[in-house]
Amino acid sequence: MALRISHAVALIVMHAIVSYFKQKISTRRLYREIGQVIEANRDRSLRFLKQQLLEKMASYGLDTSDPEHRALLKRLLLDLLVGDRRLRFTNLHRTLLRYKTIDQLLAMVLRKYGHGTIGFKAIGMETAYAVLSNARIRRKYGMSLPIKKPQSYYLGSNLLLEFLHYHEETLGKYRKLKYEPYETIVAVQEELETAFMAASLPPSILDSLRDILKEIHRPIIVRSSSKLEDNPDASFAGKYDSYFLANEGSDEQRLEALVQALKKTWLSVFKPDAIVYRRKTGFLRRDEQMGVLIQKVIGRKFTVEYPDPQTGKVQRRRLFAPILAGVGFSRNLIYILSPRMKQEDGLVRLVVGLGTRAVERNRAYEASLSLPGFFPEHNPYRIQKMTQSTMDCLDLERNEIVHVPIAWAARYSPKFYDLVNPFLSVIKDNYLRPLSSQFEIEFEGTPEQRLSDNLITDFHTLLQTQTRYKGYNFPVEFRAILRALEDAFEHPVDIEFAINVDEHGQLYFYILQARAQLYSEALQHVKIPRYQRRDVIIENRQCLTNGKSRQGSEYLLYVDSRAYKEFPDKQAVARAIGRIVHHPRLCEKGIIAILPGRTGSKNPELGVPVRFSEISEIMGLVEYGDDVLTTDLSYGTHFYSEIRDVNIPFMPVQKHHPATFFNEDFLKNAPSVTRELLPNAGVEKVVRVIHVSAAFPTKKAFLYLNGMEKHGVLLLRKT
Repeated sequence: MALRISHAVALIVMHAIVSYFKQKISTRRLYREIGQVIEANRDRSLRFLKQQLLEKMASYGLDTSDPEHRALLKRLLLDLLVGDRRLRFTNLHRTLLRYKTIDQLLAMVLRKYGHGTIGFKAIGMETAYAVLSNARIRRKYGMSLPIKKPQSYYLGSNLLLEFLHYHEETLGKYRKLKYEPYETIVAVQEELETAFMAASLPPSILDSLRDILKEIHRPIIVRSSSKLEDNPDASFAGKYDSYFLANEGSDEQRLEALVQALKKTWLSVFKPDAIVYRRKTGFLRRDEQMGVLIQKVIGRKFTVEYPDPQTGKVQRRRLFAPILAGVGFSRNLIYILSPRMKQEDGLVRLVVGLGTRAVERNRAYEASLSLPGFFPEHNPYRIQKMTQSTMDCLDLERNEIVHVPIAWAARYSPKFYDLVNPFLSVIKDNYLRPLSSQFEIEFEGTPEQRLSDNLITDFHTLLQTQTRYKGYNFPVEFRAILRALEDAFEHPVDIEFAINVDEHGQLYFYILQARAQLYSEALQHVKIPRYQRRDVIIENRQCLTNGKSRQGSEYLLYVDSRAYKEFPDKQAVARAIGRIVHHPRLCEKGIIAILPGRTGSKNPELGVPVRFSEISEIMGLVEYGDDVLTTDLSYGTHFYSEIRDVNIPFMPVQKHHPATFFNEDFLKNAPSVTRELLPNAGVEKVVRVIHVSAAFPTKKAFLYLNGMEKHGVLLLRKT
């Protein structure tokens, strides 16, 4: 009897296993055939194509009126976008499937070219848009701000592989570049870039790009969207490149510009910053699949007519930019300057113009959404020094990003002034006042160089809770957007966005990117050990960050701000720092860097323009501001994300602030070994490398940061 039951159970189990594999094989075949149907009918209407897919489902005995079978079709369409069905971030997929319709997913598939994944930058943006545009979600969180996303096209990750295979003889040898030593990676960059940019695209890829350009006749951006970007374990923020294009001229000129931008974006996979970041975060062996996102740039065209400083003749510049852009965080983990500021209310970082200023080490306006109008400074001239004075925009004739003074553009372009004057204040009689007329603006300088002006970019109209801009209470709307996304992503989030006003005066909020906010290091409690005053090198009683160096460091690298400011070749200083950090003598010994201004800024006048890969091995970074160069936390920038992701503790200090102790005498006069390390660099008067353990044989340098107690210290300790 027992034998008969066991045999029956075995038959049932075997039948279940056979049914499972039959269903799996059937689903794979259906997935493949759905892809074939879409490729064969790309030029047909969405309605026709949807009907073809429903008929294909019916041919497999699937009833499309059944919610489960319709959900299967949505999953298959999503798999066509993700490419590799193993690349699932469960919460993102679940959210997309919940809020996207079959028509919306099918429209995305029709804008995808090539196979493979479209990448998680694209998936994150689409998920955020699906959430924020959902009527039920908008009612639940009280959102009234109109939400949009840019018109987008997706290049599958296999197109890069197809390009490399097409030029196997010249480019194939770089496939394994990521496993080479850092010095080799840096050394081959010039020959790699030359070979990459000289290589032609396969005809099939050129045809896809032509199809896209037929539909877009406005400025575009070519954005990386890899399978590793924006994942919950490592953000990869700023690791891969994106390029803006004016998209003007003849069809062939537009195509050539797009081809060059696409190849540059692909090339960034092989750059030192990306490879070192992957190595430091444990992703080196993971297959990197690079999708690409091509989007319309959000913004308005405006013309600036200004007198030439030399001749007095009227000159014209055609520019393009959104009225404002920024980044937002659902959790404010760092910028807590008052007991009334709450982590869960979030934080925004705002700029006029393109959002590149918000994610790079440039001046931007940071606001806690608990107290959006709060600024930690009251002197208007000091506020002006700490806030944005130059904006990024696209020059439509030069086909490049340009950096122009806001005051210049507002003074000489009535259209631009009308768009941005609610975000500007003017210094009058030593007080801040709302800007009431274009002719109140006092500007001295040129489009390339701002000498002085009387404007402050403080977003006062936008950030006041008691007033409304264009009918919307922005602090309330920002909080609702961030809270809705955090709940949907089941994780704190950070977003990139742009805000624009159309020709009819209607305002729109565009979601450009959304990803998990990485924050574990910022919440760790760090206990600062007891120490004696004589062992302190730098101490900060206004510290807002948490962290500690992983081990003691035998070396300190110090750059004097005045010597740096006066040094003619600032890029040479940055490259020298990279060679020092990676020098064989220092690699195992540890080094903490003490740098002036805004480290990693693309503008060398603001700080040392080191790349992430050049400083990735440091044990800590102290960034100081003084009367020569200023610093700030720059929360939300790619630079901050980079050093946070690889657990490099970061302490910004104001050297002359009463809450700061700065042992400048030790840093300037302790023996330096720079000339020994780099005998021919000629930077020893700017860059000082102090061998701590030679001066103090039993001690090493440690950096400790406790944001809760607002206490940070760089000190010497016995080991």
